[in-house]
Amino acid sequence: MEESGYKSDTKSVPKVLIAEDDELGIYTFKVMLKHKYNIIFAKNGREAVDKYFEENPDIVLMDIIMPEVNGYEAFDEICRRRKSNDVKIIAVTAHAMMSEKKRILAHGFDDYISKPVDDDELVEKIKKHIRR
Repeated sequence: MEESGYKSDTKSVPKVLIAEDDELGIYTFKVMLKHKYNIIFAKNGREAVDKYFEENPDIVLMDIIMPEVNGYEAFDEICRRRKSNDVKIIAVTAHAMMSEKKRILAHGFDDYISKPVDDDELVEKIKKHIRR
């Protein structure tokens, strides 16, 4: 094991891109996922789009409410530019009302996770959708 908590052979560790602007949210995702996945953070939607194409993640967790470019706009740009849709994008939202969940799925996201994030639900949804 390397000091970061990842296995030395990082090619076998799935890469998770997390678009999250809140420091507490970033810390929470780090605690929940650091020993399971290679995690990459983007602090706004613009950075999420750039890192999606630079890093080639296996899955994306996209916060909906972010500065500069929100999660919907970042999702749309990724979908316009990518060559396939084998990388699933899961929306992360603090607005857990049913109408927001329906809007997220109707927009084309593969799934959603409500904040505060539940550790078991997070890992279950990543496992369900991650590119193999």
